[in-house]
Amino acid sequence: METPRSAGRPRVLFVPVSGPEGIGEFVRCRMIARALLAAQPGVDVRFVVARDAPYRDTVPFRCFHTEGSPTRHPGEVDRILRDFRPWVVVFDGAGRTRNFVTARRLGARSVWISTYRRRRRKGLRWRRLRALDAHWIVQPEFVDGGLRPWERWKCRLARRPEPVFLGPVLPEPRRPEGLGIPAAGFWLASAGGGGLRRRGVNVSSWFAGLAEAVTRRTGLAGIVVMGPNFTGEPPGSTVNRIVPAVSPEAMVWLRAHARFALIGGGSSSLLQTAALGTPSVAVALNRDQHRRIARFARAGLTVAGGPSDAALVGQCAELPERLPRAALRRRASRLLDRGGLDGIVDALRRLL
Repeated sequence: METPRSAGRPRVLFVPVSGPEGIGEFVRCRMIARALLAAQPGVDVRFVVARDAPYRDTVPFRCFHTEGSPTRHPGEVDRILRDFRPWVVVFDGAGRTRNFVTARRLGARSVWISTYRRRRRKGLRWRRLRALDAHWIVQPEFVDGGLRPWERWKCRLARRPEPVFLGPVLPEPRRPEGLGIPAAGFWLASAGGGGLRRRGVNVSSWFAGLAEAVTRRTGLAGIVVMGPNFTGEPPGSTVNRIVPAVSPEAMVWLRAHARFALIGGGSSSLLQTAALGTPSVAVALNRDQHRRIARFARAGLTVAGGPSDAALVGQCAELPERLPRAALRRRASRLLDRGGLDGIVDALRRLL
């Protein structure tokens, strides 16, 4: 096994899922990278980002680009690993087993971040497991259950550490500038990255239409965040503020201060909104989100979105009574650990 640690400053490579649709993995890695640099400023942090990701030119770190999703271009990722020779590689939902093996042969330590059952199982496949130095599950145990006996057995047999459950990744919130926050308060609508479509309609455009009806029914102004993957013309509104995109820190501020929220069922959206104690209606925008939303709703941390536009508007209007903030915060403090980001940074520094 080679070693990349003979000279120079520590090098960390982040390989999140990236492309024209989802953005949660990339945003999570960006938050982790910034927190790592705040704790250890000398680290050389770089990202692998797909060329077709609409946000690729706004990444605040030096990047290597792949033609498409890194998972679909393992040869390019191997080449990047050999050229950059990182000390630690963080694969967030992306990468093939051959990339983990290449990283290990180069002397790098590899981390796998998973958020749902299918990705969790990938981290426990024999070849990948043997090449892993850490597996972080950024999802509460109540969603897919704690570690099963066979999962612990595989880790013991492979002599690798067991997966660790970590809480929501919450950066320090920052009030967005120039947004004109309504003095009387606001509610928030955010479908996520803004690149997904539902029944032929962009989900952020659909949310913007729902937001018009919610605001007219409740009388409370809304802030609609279209998302960095949204590439169309933002809709106009006479009652709501339509925002193309905000930073992760500003999004946390908006989620924390909103009276209530209409959100997509992505892991970061659900985890952050619930951990911050903001009542929400969560809508499943892809197949991986139905189970997650159902488990959060069963735990009393969100309301599962109804089957029609009218149902969703009604659920939003009734949220303050149906999901009181004080009760939600008590459940969140019991079920969700808000120290996820600190735990991840501490673990990364130990790997360095």
